[in-house]
Amino acid sequence: MEETPPRKKFIRLREVKERVALSQSRIYDLVSHGYFPRPVKLGVRQKESKIDSRTNYWLEHEVDHYVDERIAERNSAS
Repeated sequence: MEETPPRKKFIRLREVKERVALSQSRIYDLVSHGYFPRPVKLGVRQKESKIDSRTNYWLEHEVDHYVDERIAERNSAS
């Protein structure tokens, strides 16, 4: 039986913070060290501007997988 690929849905930082109970700065710190899923930037980047005004989104299933991994770590430690 083939496994169904995860549904791809984007979620914003506000929802990510609620799901993982971490602050914005902690999430970005974990991202920078490779311990948390990287965001996807959506929107149009202004070529003439050095400011990137695109919005960060995360894939819902990647955030859910992160949570599942933390639960598995807890369960294997007991």
